[in-house]
Amino acid sequence: MKTTYSRVPFDVIVQAIDGDVVAINQIKEHFRPYMMQRSLRFLKDEVGQKHLVVDEVLSARLETRLLTKILAFKI
Repeated sequence: MKTTYSRVPFDVIVQAIDGDVVAINQIKEHFRPYMMQRSLRFLKDEVGQKHLVVDEVLSARLETRLLTKILAFKI
């Protein structure tokens, strides 16, 4: 069975395009789990064991890209 995910309401999208900070934060929170999952990387420690960690630089780049796309979005 196909998994269904919640969507960002249209009103929130319109408000975010207009620059409403609260609406932009709602969209960021909606996509945060996806961005965190896409930012996971394996890191080797000094012993050689691999650990799964969040790449903060990549996470920040994804968030910046999301913000620029929100503000450039045309309806």
